[in-house]
Amino acid sequence: IRRDWFWNTKNADTLKSLDKLMDIYYRTVGHGAVLLLNLTPDTTGRIPETDARRAAEFGAEIKRCFGQSVAETSGTGDTVELDLKQSTPIDHVVSMEDITQGERVRAYSIEGFSNGAWKTLCQGSAIGHKKIDRFDAVSVEKIRLRVHQSAAPPQIRKLAVYDVGTIRAVR
Repeated sequence: IRRDWFWNTKNADTLKSLDKLMDIYYRTVGHGAVLLLNLTPDTTGRIPETDARRAAEFGAEIKRCFGQSVAETSGTGDTVELDLKQSTPIDHVVSMEDITQGERVRAYSIEGFSNGAWKTLCQGSAIGHKKIDRFDAVSVEKIRLRVHQSAAPPQIRKLAVYDVGTIRAVR
């Protein structure tokens, strides 16, 4: 959460901003990795109040963004489709493989259906435990995950759409 691994009196100004922490979240958790914040105690053995407050803000922002999906489904095979029943604004898709069966997806695209046609919203090379794809807001009636290359039949345990309302730039 700070520049250094350990707390010291000279790194107080290196506390990461909420935007920076969310960027790190997208680049780690959003790509199937584990996020380690390194909240370190000060000389009293406590987490400094400013660090604890920032960690709480970070947790609240993750919950705001991803605590409740607009809709979600699961499925197997090269195509998993989610019908939203009506035109719905979205700007994020979270895909998750059942990794107890191995990471199978090697190339995929996320497509949105609107005005009678499918349009590619984003593409990727792997899903694994969790992949968060973000894009400019679009209103769609359906969403689908199309797997273009895989090591074995894909096992998608979650395909969820979100309307986060904020697109943070990757740094």
